[in-house]
Amino acid sequence: MSKEINKIKELLKIYPQDVVLMISLAEAYFDNKDYQKAVDTSREILQINPDYSVAYRILGRALVKTEELTDAIKTYKKGIVVAGKNGDLQVAKEMKVFLGRLEKN
Repeated sequence: MSKEINKIKELLKIYPQDVVLMISLAEAYFDNKDYQKAVDTSREILQINPDYSVAYRILGRALVKTEELTDAIKTYKKGIVVAGKNGDLQVAKEMKVFLGRLEKN
């Protein structure tokens, strides 16, 4: 496990439901190719805050890597709606690109 992941986990012991720390952990898992942990962490974030659009983006990407393509498509579609409501236009745009790539295949 990387030093970055350990550091984030230590901070999460102090702030267990800090979604910013949790998204950092999900992204660190993704970067370390531990896609299932990225999926699990992203889903946990969405249980805490279902309006956190960045979590949909990382969840969708991780689901693609775990070959759960149907769930990835659903995640991106929901995430695009959430991001639009939040005014997170860049996140919505990125998910639209990822979704378009999936739907082509």
